[in-house]
Amino acid sequence: MSHSAADPKRRLVVYAVSGPVLYEKMVVNSVRSLRAFNDSIPVCCVVFSSDRADAGDLLSSAPGLEVVAAPPLAGGAGGAFFAKWHALEYVPDVDEVLFLDADTVLFDDVERFFEQDADFVAREETRCGRGGDVVDWAAMDRIGRASGYDIWPVFNTGVMLFRSGFHREVAAMLDRFVSVALNFVTKPAEYPCSNTHISEEVCAAIVLGASGARRSAFYDAREVMFRSEFAMVPIGSAPSAPLLHTFTGYYWECIGRICAERLLPAGTLAQLITS
Repeated sequence: MSHSAADPKRRLVVYAVSGPVLYEKMVVNSVRSLRAFNDSIPVCCVVFSSDRADAGDLLSSAPGLEVVAAPPLAGGAGGAFFAKWHALEYVPDVDEVLFLDADTVLFDDVERFFEQDADFVAREETRCGRGGDVVDWAAMDRIGRASGYDIWPVFNTGVMLFRSGFHREVAAMLDRFVSVALNFVTKPAEYPCSNTHISEEVCAAIVLGASGARRSAFYDAREVMFRSEFAMVPIGSAPSAPLLHTFTGYYWECIGRICAERLLPAGTLAQLITS
């Protein structure tokens, strides 16, 4: 197991969940993959209240995970749509925060990822299955020029590192996230992407680009630290391979439930997600 020389209380890994218990199951397994390489770094999960009386209970089985209770998310553009960003409001007092989506599987010690010289670190690429999301960079540039600042490239919000207390600054920007989203919804601003399912990432690139924070990319094709369930790559880590198989069951359970709720033929949504 790895142990950092830095004060462990100043670094924190954060998850956020609201709604279905399936997400809690995924967080538990993600934390287990993290603990396979690091047994000491503090980890917390912000749990937004919901109509489930047992919300957050399952998380007690995750090794070394602190549960942080938060009030219910508001409806509309400012609510669940930006849940991971709202979670930053409830993070304990630390200097560095690594946010992970519930479906993240770790293949290495997270302490290594904290050694970055930037206020914000994320992968400058957003993918859906095998294909890439087409961003209209000319439109992004027009949005930036109209606002008077440079736009960041659209980045993947599934793994984000906030350093030097930058997560506190971002938590204070939530109104800007909502404002940008509403501009797209109500049409005063053109939407610069081929797919609306990454509109959260587009909004984040616009808002954080205006912050003046120093950023960098972490993606390195030669070395894998993180994978989401739908990443179509070979599994190269024995401790994490069984966890990924467990994730698969939860995802198909969730997909089947959504198909049933929307009266879709079996497999319809699965084909959309994995193609």
